[in-house]
Formats: sequence, C-alpha cells, structure tokens
Amino acid sequence: MEKIIINGLKEEIYYEKLPCGLDVYLWSNEKINSFFASLNVNYGSIHTEFKLKGEKKFHKVPNGIAHFLEHVNFNIKGGTAYDIFDKLGSDINAFTTFEYTSYHVSGANNLEDNLNNLLDYVYTPYFKKQLINNEKGIITEEARMGLDNPGNVCFYKRLENTLFNDKRKNKIVGDLEDIKNITLEDIQLVYDTFYHPQNMFMVVTGNIDVYATLACIKENMAKKEFKEYKYPEIKKIKEPSKVVKEYDEITGNVQIPNVAVCLKVSRSKLKSAPKNNIALSLILRSNFGATSEFRNELIENKLVTSLNYSRTTVDDNILISIAASTKYPEEVIKLIKEKLNHLEISKEDFERKKRASIASLVFLYDDCEEVNMNIQDDIIYSDNHKILNNIKDIYEELTYEEVLEELKNIDISNISVNVMKPKEIE
Repeated sequence: MEKIIINGLKEEIYYEKLPCGLDVYLWSNEKINSFFASLNVNYGSIHTEFKLKGEKKFHKVPNGIAHFLEHVNFNIKGGTAYDIFDKLGSDINAFTTFEYTSYHVSGANNLEDNLNNLLDYVYTPYFKKQLINNEKGIITEEARMGLDNPGNVCFYKRLENTLFNDKRKNKIVGDLEDIKNITLEDIQLVYDTFYHPQNMFMVVTGNIDVYATLACIKENMAKKEFKEYKYPEIKKIKEPSKVVKEYDEITGNVQIPNVAVCLKVSRSKLKSAPKNNIALSLILRSNFGATSEFRNELIENKLVTSLNYSRTTVDDNILISIAASTKYPEEVIKLIKEKLNHLEISKEDFERKKRASIASLVFLYDDCEEVNMNIQDDIIYSDNHKILNNIKDIYEELTYEEVLEELKNIDISNISVNVMKPKEIE
C-alpha cells in the first residue's frame, strides 16, 4: 500500500491498485465519528460516442444514459439498494456529472457491511425491460421539473449559446426524447463497457482502520468475476474558441431578470497547470467574489440582488460565467463587460485571499465527505488524474507577479450574453 503525504498539512492518503484494476484511496481521522465511501465510474453524460478495442466504428447511445444507468443500477432482485442500507442505518445516494458517476454511502457504524453492500449492488446489475420502462416515467418527470427550474434552464442555455460541438451543452438528464429512446440494450452496452474495475476507483474516508478497510474491499472484489476490459475510446470532439451566440434572450419562471455574461477562453492562452488554475481562481474571487468591491457596489446601489461567478474547463477552452439577478439587465451587463475589460487584483488582496485559501485547505480535513469529494475531483479533473499532494506548496509558492501574468492572458474577445426575463402574465 502506497502512502501519499499531503505536503504541509500532516495528512496521509493510502493508495493501492487491486488485482482486478480497481484503484482504492483511503484516509483516516480518528477524531471524526463517521465514514464516507464512494465508488466512482469514469463515465459521465458526455461519453455517448465510443468504440471498443479492435472496433473501427463508434457506438452512439442516447444523451442522458449515464444518469439513467445511475438510477436503474439501484435496482436489486426483490427491491432496491435503499432497502439494504436503510436496515444498516446508512445514507446512500449517487450523482452523475458531465465526466463521471459516483455511488456513495455514509454512516457511523457497520463500515464493512456498508462497503460490501455498496460493492455488491453496483457490481451486480439487475436490468429488466420492465424496470427500464418504469424508470423512464420517473426520469421523464425529473426532466420536466428541470424545464421549469430557472437556474437549470439558464445554466444549459449558457452552455448551448457558448458551445458548438462539446457535449456539455446537452443536459445531464437528457431531453424527453432522449429518455424515451433509451433501451435495455443501450444500458447493458454502457454498463459492460464502462462499469469495470479498471475504469473505476473507490474512496473511503473518515474514522476507519485503513488496513482493515483495504482487506475488506480486497476480499469482496476477489470473489467477483469480471469480463475482459474493453479499453473504450471516447470520440474526440473539437470545440472552437468562438461562441455560438453573442446575445440571447428567453423568458422563464423568475420574478426579476437573470443575466449571465459568459467568457470563452482558449486554454492555449490560459494554461491549465495547478498554479495557473489557482491564479485564475484568485483573480475571479478578487473581482467578482463575495467580498469583492464590484459585487458590493452593485448590491449597495441596488443594481443587483445577487451576483456570482463560475468556471468550467471544457477540453480546449475555459468558460467563465458572471451571473446576476437584476431589474436593470442592460446596465448590469454593461458594467460586467466593463469590469471584464479592467480586471485587477491588488497585492494586498492577493495575499489575503492566498492566506484564506491555505486556511481552507486545513479545515477541509475536518470533514470526511469534503475530503472524499476533494480526492474525487483531483482524480477526475487534474491533468495526471492523481491526488494533488502539493497543493499547499503551490499556494505558498505562487507569487503576485505570476498572478498578474495570468491576468494578462485572459482574452475577453469571445463573450456570450444570456438574459432570462419574467414571463408575461396572461
């Protein structure tokens, strides 16, 4: 078992690759009274076109299938996985992102029983045509609810108006027609292709004995038989740096207009190394964050009721979105654009936010769920798909001059503005 030392934080994460190919990460803290275990699949909503080793043609499955599979995989013979974990007094759930699917369980007791049952139900599919059809009704209703949710609609409308080809413009849950078209054969193909230990990883955090926990997982997995891994190849999609629409206006269930100014920046201009990512985060927090002067001025002058920002990496591009709720959309859009044209960060603000970020790294290790999610993010989103064990060092070594250099590289030539106005009362 390999020990990964988290530099500067006195934390240790244990790692081992099992003979079946499953990567296992363990973190222990005896001061915590609970545990959090996740079993994660490197398969998300964007992976709808793929081919297997030795194949020439790509398979294409409906959008939304990753989320659909997450739902139906809770079915077991005679009931659902919830029935098992309810008896153990544990909480189970799952989620699907653009990039991966995660099944997780948390509790305070019966760790080994929980681990065994998590591994058993995820790796023992129970797919029946009737269950698939039943699930379609449930997920269709979920999709319909999303159509009435202004936050959800605005989120995907921004992606739709920013992305030409990248599959992140498609809803994770899929459209109504996508859900209707999913078949048992599609589900089986995706499960057989991607739900293999070599394409998965497990993270267990909290008040655990790492050696006993690893022994439990190894014993469970040794009893299972897996077909040969098919080494799926995801179809690569080229995404240009231009936006689809420079301006779009829709109506929705909002009391006052929502606006979003979306910036699409080529990663050839903004590097993706951890240090550059941190520099960009500090710049965005300084200009649009909760304590930023710009945000406070807009709120104090009653121009907005809320303002926030987000950042998403989309292969060769980085999407930066500044969103606000406002009665004065034209004025606020103009002010946000002006701010993007004059981004700045003072040395004092840089040092303060740098110290606050380092402090948050320390506090992160007080919560086993946060640690678990942080490990997942590192594995999925870091360039080498490994834990960033030197993140504190990166923060400490980052200089003000490096942040200013990153600031110069932010290209604001590709902007998409999206506005959602209230529906007119008939």
